[in-house]
Amino acid sequence: MNQKEMNQTKMNQTKMNQTGMNQTGASFFRQFFSLYIALVLQNVVTLSVNLTDNVMLGAYSETSLAGVAAATPSVFVYQMRLAAFG
Repeated sequence: MNQKEMNQTKMNQTKMNQTGMNQTGASFFRQFFSLYIALVLQNVVTLSVNLTDNVMLGAYSETSLAGVAAATPSVFVYQMRLAAFG
């Protein structure tokens, strides 16, 4: 290895040690925002489905809407466990 290659390798190692990863800033943010957009869209879809369910049940009867409102927290915990543990 010549001196230029050794200096470049040392700079890359220093950069990797400082950031904790072997990526450039632009590459990291590109990956981060692609994941971020997917998560935001998934949450928008979930909230839209829940809103539609509430509107339909509210038009049906107050009792059914109250039953769904009572069960929603336990369903949410169940969905989060499924998401976490696959």
